Amino acid sequence: MIHYNYDCDFKIAEQLIAEAPFRYTYYVKSEKAVVAEYDGTDYHGCYPMGDMLIVPINAGSLGLGEVKVRREYYLTDKDFTDGICNRVTGNVPLGIEIWRGETDGMETHEVKVVPAYQKGDPFTFDDMTDAQKQDIADRVPTKEPEREKAEAKREQNELRRQANEAERETKEAERQSIFSTNEAERQQIFETNEFIRQENETKRVDAEILRQEAETVREATYKNKVDRDEFKTINGQSILGDGNIDIEGGGGFSGDYNDLQNKPKIPTKTSELTNDSGFLIEIPSNYSTKDDVEKAIAAAITNTLNTEV
Repeated sequence: MIHYNYDCDFKIAEQLIAEAPFRYTYYVKSEKAVVAEYDGTDYHGCYPMGDMLIVPINAGSLGLGEVKVRREYYLTDKDFTDGICNRVTGNVPLGIEIWRGETDGMETHEVKVVPAYQKGDPFTFDDMTDAQKQDIADRVPTKEPEREKAEAKREQNELRRQANEAERETKEAERQSIFSTNEAERQQIFETNEFIRQENETKRVDAEILRQEAETVREATYKNKVDRDEFKTINGQSILGDGNIDIEGGGGFSGDYNDLQNKPKIPTKTSELTNDSGFLIEIPSNYSTKDDVEKAIAAAITNTLNTEV
């Protein structure tokens, strides 16, 4: 296997077909290809050199992987409706691989392709010997369509695998980025909370020191006042020391309401109150009682029934 770097130009040397038209398609994957052909008059994408056919391959014109060729020959044969016998050898590996590594150092890669009967003067399919015809037939795969389908499917699966791998790598990179971001944010939050905690602890210690200092001042002040006897007395009795303090006053009330004088009179009957709001004390003559209403309704019903009869 000869290796060429993806960015390297190189040439493929095929055995020359003198006058028989042909079309060679070089490819790695189906989306890129280099075509070398001879239409019986002109060469396209290639040129003859002695008994060899030179096919230049520009850098990047094929993808990464093993290079293959599909060879199509157009031989004159009156037995076919179009007068042409198409012979195809497809997906033939050339022993060339395009990769991202170093080039093996060869500029031109020579491959053997066709037998000697396809060189020289023009000839038709009928001019070939049985051995020559069999030689071409041996170069055509017996189940080429199925193999090409399988190869195409394999290439599709490979493309799908590469796409899935690229997507996986992208998601992994995103996950790593999110993880790094979250880790950085978590660390920042932790450091911020730790800073706040230390500040609060410092404030708590300072407050405790102030409280202790205030307690010391309070105790010293209290002791100073006690020592100087600056407290007031109640009814001539100091609040310091033992003993009971009696507080007299309040008119000498015994606690029994019967002992009170000039007690207010509290009415116990409505007749003892002055009706200055005009509350009704009897039913006016133009008012109807409940019994009056019920009797009127009963009379109206009886009168209605008698009228209908």
